[in-house]
Amino acid sequence: MKRIISFTKLRFVMIAFSVIVIAGTMTGTFLTGSFNLGIDFKSGINQRVQIAPVAFKIVYAGEGSVTFNIANDVVRVDVTETETESFTFGLEDYASFGSLIGALSAIPGFTLTDTPPVSTETARIIGLNFPYEMTPGRIYTVNMLPEPGSQGIGIGDVRTALESLGSIQIQAVGRAQNQEFLIRVENTDGSDDVSQLISDRISSLLGSSFGSDRIIVKQTDFVGPR
Repeated sequence: MKRIISFTKLRFVMIAFSVIVIAGTMTGTFLTGSFNLGIDFKSGINQRVQIAPVAFKIVYAGEGSVTFNIANDVVRVDVTETETESFTFGLEDYASFGSLIGALSAIPGFTLTDTPPVSTETARIIGLNFPYEMTPGRIYTVNMLPEPGSQGIGIGDVRTALESLGSIQIQAVGRAQNQEFLIRVENTDGSDDVSQLISDRISSLLGSSFGSDRIIVKQTDFVGPR
């Protein structure tokens, strides 16, 4: 014998229940100040930064044009005068800073300063976002990861450094040793000019707290409605 359940008998009850739920949701939304949009839906910037010690600083004083790059555990220097001469140094072959600094210093016109102890491992060197197109006389910085086990910089330290910006969101990215952070700041004005000023302000504040030569801006995205 079939059992027949008549769902239609409850249709008016369900309709009334649905109306109550919808009305309650709308009322709650307006009472709490409408929708609280996250920063991903607001005009502002996302900036990814890394705070890292200085590995060394390098200056070129020659007459040619120089491209300096660190990528895939290889340091490459291209010096162009009448012809291009390339120098490559694999970090596996130059495992200590003593050997790497000696090799780089041997390139005519190159001077390295602020170098770490010669026994420091080059495996800690951080690759460059983009190659340096070196201008003679200008100082360029190469950074490295903090020494394992050392007291690092955390979200709380970054938040304190940026507290003058007001409401911000900070998220740690990757391993704690990397000291890499995603910083999100709302732009209430909505203009690109203000977003650029906010970006510059983040770099300035972090530089004041931790040292400008330790701040690596890895990515900046201007987001939100226009």
